[in-house]
Amino acid sequence: MASLEEMFEAADEERPFEVPSHEKTPFDHLATVEAGQLVAEALLTLDPLHREVLVLRFHEEMSLEEIARMTRAPLSTVKSRLYRGLAALKPHVKPATCSVVPTSNRAEAL
Repeated sequence: MASLEEMFEAADEERPFEVPSHEKTPFDHLATVEAGQLVAEALLTLDPLHREVLVLRFHEEMSLEEIARMTRAPLSTVKSRLYRGLAALKPHVKPATCSVVPTSNRAEAL
């Protein structure tokens, strides 16, 4: 361990000392909100059976077996609906997310 004073003295004189944060940056928070809105809008375009399985699986974090019991559908049907729902969702979400720059490459992109 090093004291904050030692770390500050060892740091570049041109840059102010910054304590690393594990919280999301404002950019990351906004990107998360926008992605959530994009997915919510795309979900509304899906067939209700596919939307139901996707919401139960990814929002409610239920297992496929739990979804099958809840919807009273065979496990194979739940898997099929999940696969088809994801396939139908992909074209709506992928084009918009390609323009988002990952946090680690943001400085390089600017």
